Amino acid sequence: MESGASDKVREKLQELIEQFIESLPEKMEHLGLAIGQLEESSHPDEMFWDRTRNEFYKIFTNGASYGFHALSEKAEEIGLFLDYCVKRKACVGDAEKNRLSELHNDMLRLCEKVRKDYLAGAIAHQQGELPKRTSDFSRCLCLYRSDAFFTDESRDHLKVFGYSVLSVDSLDSVEQFLREGKTVVLILNAGTFLGETENQERLHSFCCPAGGFGERLRVVYLCEWDNFDTRLFAVRNCGNAFIPSPFAVPYLIDRIDALLHDKEAEPYHILIVNDEPERVASYAMVLQQAGMLTSVALDPRNVVSVLIESKPDLVLMNLDMADCTGCELASLIRQQEAFVGIPIVFLSEERDRNKQLKALQYGADDFLVEPVDPESLCATLAVRVERTRGLRYYMERDSLTSLYNHSQLMKRLADDLSRSRRIGSRTCYAMIDIDHFKQVNDKYGHLTGDRVIKSLAQLLVERLRKTDTVGRYGGEEFGVILFNTDINSGEALMNEIRESFGKIHHREAKNDFFVTFSCGITEARPEDVLVVIKEQADKALYCAKRGGRNKVIRYTDDVEGHDGGE
Repeated sequence: MESGASDKVREKLQELIEQFIESLPEKMEHLGLAIGQLEESSHPDEMFWDRTRNEFYKIFTNGASYGFHALSEKAEEIGLFLDYCVKRKACVGDAEKNRLSELHNDMLRLCEKVRKDYLAGAIAHQQGELPKRTSDFSRCLCLYRSDAFFTDESRDHLKVFGYSVLSVDSLDSVEQFLREGKTVVLILNAGTFLGETENQERLHSFCCPAGGFGERLRVVYLCEWDNFDTRLFAVRNCGNAFIPSPFAVPYLIDRIDALLHDKEAEPYHILIVNDEPERVASYAMVLQQAGMLTSVALDPRNVVSVLIESKPDLVLMNLDMADCTGCELASLIRQQEAFVGIPIVFLSEERDRNKQLKALQYGADDFLVEPVDPESLCATLAVRVERTRGLRYYMERDSLTSLYNHSQLMKRLADDLSRSRRIGSRTCYAMIDIDHFKQVNDKYGHLTGDRVIKSLAQLLVERLRKTDTVGRYGGEEFGVILFNTDINSGEALMNEIRESFGKIHHREAKNDFFVTFSCGITEARPEDVLVVIKEQADKALYCAKRGGRNKVIRYTDDVEGHDGGE
């Protein structure tokens, strides 16, 4: 992966590498079964061996992509040897058996080395500090001659949510921040910027493709009046948002977060299904150059397992495969509830429109005729993925906070617990409850209460890593999953967030008030299941509330006697 790749791409790639490493033992077990077959019979099961061969071609392709070159070369050697055995369709002699055993042992050693190297890195990560979070002020909020819109209190509010707020008198400072690799939100006073023709041209130079800063610069116009001409001026001068004054700081943060969401979205992940390795490599290269991530299934029999492992955004499928047609495979995928919503795009040299339409009836969403130019391919896939992501986002998210809803939070907790057991890492789960929230609703109204809930949601998103998960458990309760984190680090982090939340000024009419939260946190043991983790965190939360609130309590045997809840 190039050094210039975004953090989001690197994080997604790391997740795929982890899944790849986790899958190696199962694949080696499969090869061991193949060797066992030879001990019992010299005539291998052709279908079983063909699947085994394709598994190792997949290790060859993905291993090279992830930088495991020795592993990739050995997997290719095994794949070629299995291909030779299958194509012979004859008795496999002692020489072949011995050679396969040697290759198996070599592969086992390489897999163990890869796994140990990975775990060594994970342990070093656990023993060190948690990775820097978005609150390290890598995102700058530059107020260019717009200070009049911000009080000291509103500046402090913005800092709590992870923004460094800086007043600048020149666009030179903005350019410097951009050259340092920072993400900049430039706040402009539309009323004064109207007359700055030279700076308007300079701003356009930042945002144009040749300027190279467009991906890390967002421009927000503020103004004391709201009319068509002023809004048109903002649009014509790189404005991503227009907010009339007076405005509430939480609303401004909402708008900024929405602007940055598009930039920080995960890269598209495409599963390529094709039984021709050369064409797979070609399409994978095109998609990767466009910033997409790819997984590969050379054998249709492996598609379901890859869908489960890799969770791709879209399936790019060859229509004409030897053992299973694209139409058959699309039907097979669509018959499984978990994959009903994933887009499927066919690739084929078929130009008969009636045959194309008939193929689409099997469950595909689009049909591309080969040869297809790279630009059209990437554009078509991007449109499909964006549309699907938008629909899935609203299905998985809580409408008020945009966090994961209860069911998705529990699903992701179960997934992370399983993942932790496989790779030997640690996972913490925290339950948060806003203190005296009923009093907030009764005194200030439900709309103000909703703003309090949303401010905590925003703070959690800002302070947590991308690898962590936060969801709205229900009402004023939140759940936080801290993957690859021990209880000491997790407790320290939740205390930092608790202290920051307690400093936020909330306002209703002329009344200012502060709100706190209580938190219970637990660290999962290898044998712990989902229901146990939930109960432990809930009991710790109960103790925090019974003990005076506004504190973080970790689960221990001392809190075991509590029933949870309040």
